[in-house]
Amino acid sequence: MKLTDYRDSVERAVAVSMFDARFGEMEQVLWCLSVNSRPGLLAGESSPVLEALVWTVKSWWGVQGVRTETKAQMATALAESMTWSPDLFGPVKEYGPERAG
Repeated sequence: MKLTDYRDSVERAVAVSMFDARFGEMEQVLWCLSVNSRPGLLAGESSPVLEALVWTVKSWWGVQGVRTETKAQMATALAESMTWSPDLFGPVKEYGPERAG
């Protein structure tokens, strides 16, 4: 179901609250890791933060093919897999409840 499928604001608020209760912490961690991975990606370099992002996605979502001993290689592969540009990321905004709008 999409957020736009909720016709009234109370239903939308309940849906957002349910999402936040289930995924809020995960979303914040992934957002912070992704923002802090950008400088390395833009430079085409791996970093400990990018390794943490790769490992967090793997751990939380059970992505196959990444083992503890290969996370550095996976981060390097991600950094070098394409030419990363600032346009891919858009503006960096603050994270928090006020950003929901």
